[in-house]
Amino acid sequence: MERVSDLLCQRATPTTVSALFGGMTLFRVPAYQRAYEWNAEQIDAFIDDVRRCWQRRLNGERERHFFGSVVTAPKDPGGLVRPKRDVIDGQQRFATFLLFVAALRQHCLLAATAFEADDLERASALSTMAETLLFRFVMSKDLNFMQTTDVYPLTLNETDDTVFKALLRGEAIEATAQSHKLLQAAYNTCFSMLQERRDATGSTEREFNALNQFYASALEDWEVVHIEANAPEHASLIFRVLNNRGLPVSDCDLLRATTMERAEQRLETAERDELAAAWKEIASLSEDPDAYLKLAYQARTGKRFNAARTSTEFEAMHFEELTSGELLGAEAARSLLQSVQSLKADMLMMKAL
Repeated sequence: MERVSDLLCQRATPTTVSALFGGMTLFRVPAYQRAYEWNAEQIDAFIDDVRRCWQRRLNGERERHFFGSVVTAPKDPGGLVRPKRDVIDGQQRFATFLLFVAALRQHCLLAATAFEADDLERASALSTMAETLLFRFVMSKDLNFMQTTDVYPLTLNETDDTVFKALLRGEAIEATAQSHKLLQAAYNTCFSMLQERRDATGSTEREFNALNQFYASALEDWEVVHIEANAPEHASLIFRVLNNRGLPVSDCDLLRATTMERAEQRLETAERDELAAAWKEIASLSEDPDAYLKLAYQARTGKRFNAARTSTEFEAMHFEELTSGELLGAEAARSLLQSVQSLKADMLMMKAL
């Protein structure tokens, strides 16, 4: 039986994806792990999160986004100077991060070539961005038994790794397995979204700025918690506990906690009571108030709700006051209270219908 003291010896570190892949540690997906399996639903949710961070930067602001946790265990480095760790949980996110960066790197190279004739300064900057993305995320160099070798920050299992690395390099692949097709589809979706953003700019300056903000967001805005187990068996136990234990927290619970935490310091006592009462009424709508929350999302946006999205999607849709990530002033706190009241009214109307 695992001792509590063993589990408490793990290290959980909030970090950016850039810092994780740009450090010395190399990550490997063990052979027993499943192949890549994110489909369009998960990729669309990922793209929405990335786009939202980018849009905030275009508006002169910044939104850090938490993409969840990853669990790793120590691995014999096998002759390399750098330490290695096995990815026990989080390989789908890890792989998708790198596919997006690889697509972004290709767009930087394409734009640099297009700019060379008329804007050498921006072309040079884009080439530098592409080179930074290459060595930070995609492929660097290391010394292996006196020989310099290409090193990738993430190695997938034997089924997927060759195809995955070809996509990272921007090469054509032959999809012979379903996971290969999903990897290709994920890369294509990332590439297409970036192409749409470039096509919509209308000028060299705006196109450069769009790519530059994606670049800055990739380096600074994508955050995870890296849980480093001190043994493989501990990593597996942590993975099982994170995925199988306890009662899941509903989106309504998360939004209630977030809105009350952010607003309570700026509201009067009667207003705080009003906010708490509104959430109590929302929670009492049914045994599954999240169902009404999703209906409200669909009614307000005209879009089908994607189950792969997190509660931050609801925050962005229903509560604009929360999107800045900053402390709320009194006026914003009262606006947030009104937004919760409006959401309650919409959900009550849907229940009546």
